[in-house]
Amino acid sequence: MSFEVSHSASAADQGDFRGEMQDFTLDAISSDGTRFFGIFDGHGDYGDFIAHESERFISRAVKHVQIYNPSSLDSARFVRSKLRDLDKNLSRDGLANASGSTATIACIKSGFISVVYLGDSEAIYYPDSSEAIPLIEPHTTDNKTEVARVASLGYQTRDSDYFNDVIMVSRAIGNHKNDFVIAEAEISSYKIQEAGTLVVASDGVWGKADNDNHAYVERLVRQLQSDDTEEIFELASNLTYIMSGRTHDNASAVVARIKASKTHAPVLKRFLRK
Repeated sequence: MSFEVSHSASAADQGDFRGEMQDFTLDAISSDGTRFFGIFDGHGDYGDFIAHESERFISRAVKHVQIYNPSSLDSARFVRSKLRDLDKNLSRDGLANASGSTATIACIKSGFISVVYLGDSEAIYYPDSSEAIPLIEPHTTDNKTEVARVASLGYQTRDSDYFNDVIMVSRAIGNHKNDFVIAEAEISSYKIQEAGTLVVASDGVWGKADNDNHAYVERLVRQLQSDDTEEIFELASNLTYIMSGRTHDNASAVVARIKASKTHAPVLKRFLRK
């Protein structure tokens, strides 16, 4: 059995505790039928600009993914190369010296989800009748591999949520003055086994690893009773509106319902709450 995206929706909420919105979402389809769902979460003084520029750059790029790319993994590798190009482009001015953006993009084609990611915007797949499946390991101080990599360069990583006491992620677009922050994205790939719901969201939705936000998000997702477009739209809106109040942060999310393959065209919907 093959699976495909049936409906999707995206939402963002600035929250009442942040002076500006630095999250941007991606919901796109390429010429070869690959679906792309992504989150760009800016940080630093120019984080809003870098996140927005990242979304626009990748959105333009993925529309030209060629039909000869046979898999979601090929598309993810293509996106990874474009993230490298973007980071090089941003290094030519000073805006990205102390500012940057995370990037997490899920590529869906032919029953596979491949996720290319930098930073801590997570992607989780919730099969309808089985346990949630995390699709990435965030580049935070909870990631032992990243802690070891940064420590090997001579930087402090222990007993803190911050690498070298300056930044919460060790991979991102930008942040060029911190040479331990790299724009080399990682890729994971998952074969879809049953229908379910994909959520790609910023850390303003998930919060920290040691709280109950992940469980709360799952409760919201499991309340989805159908593939109705309005219900999926409401889920995306609730994820960002409710969770931004819990995390005191910008919150953004893209929700995609995945079902057994059908012939109808996908429905796209966007929502921004300010």
